[in-house]
Amino acid sequence: MFSATNEMYDNIKNGEQNIQSLKSTKEYNDLKNILSGSMLWKQGKYNCVMKVGVLNLKKPFIKEFNFELSVLEVKLLQKNIKVCEGILDKHYFSNDEATPVTWNWVNPKLI
Repeated sequence: MFSATNEMYDNIKNGEQNIQSLKSTKEYNDLKNILSGSMLWKQGKYNCVMKVGVLNLKKPFIKEFNFELSVLEVKLLQKNIKVCEGILDKHYFSNDEATPVTWNWVNPKLI
């Protein structure tokens, strides 16, 4: 499925093909759609159980907590989709040095 796209990518990196030809492929657009559809957070209350295994301890550390995400917090987290798209484009279509990425974080209200 991605062999044609991989060949295009190699050709772009070698300067033999223009970037728009890859950006117009079904595979590239499917990947962007996956990024857009991968936002799982919604406004509301969440119950989280964190289980962390520690070397040389028989039982994992378990912490349970509840939190709530507001509409504004979800909108801020959704901006990370554009950050991911930017990383994708820089990786495949730019010869620039890696630049630092700024992720959007929220500190949700514990309930």
